[in-house]
Amino acid sequence: HKRRNSAAANMGDGVDAPLVFQCRRCERIIGDSWALVETSEVEHTLTLSGVSDKVRRRGQKLCCANCNSVLGRDAAIGCVLDVDKIQSYALGSSGMAAAAPAAAEQGAAENDGDLAKIKNVLLHFHERLCSLEDAGLMDRLASLERRL
Repeated sequence: HKRRNSAAANMGDGVDAPLVFQCRRCERIIGDSWALVETSEVEHTLTLSGVSDKVRRRGQKLCCANCNSVLGRDAAIGCVLDVDKIQSYALGSSGMAAAAPAAAEQGAAENDGDLAKIKNVLLHFHERLCSLEDAGLMDRLASLERRL
């Protein structure tokens, strides 16, 4: 066992940023390295003092609340997670930085499509308003409103 009292203690494996742990199957965030108690290379586990509310307990089993994957087990020392059932990333890592622009570009493309639809609707209403003004209907409408 490789014992760690807290994530603030030196992460001797070259990780200098907090880690986020996710369900490998659905990528739901289940915890972070601030709750890290210990790791075991022999058992292929890591133990957290607590997990997010996205983890459900079924007896001794810890399961992802989103996809129901069994992530590990509840133990006296904490939540023991099977490293084959989870994945992690370091906050600010290049992997995240590379993923962010791609997601931003996709979001921008979706926004451009939505903006084009809104523009078309506004242009349609503008044309209708101009045609009403040209027909003198706006003056008649104003006089009707004054009568009411």
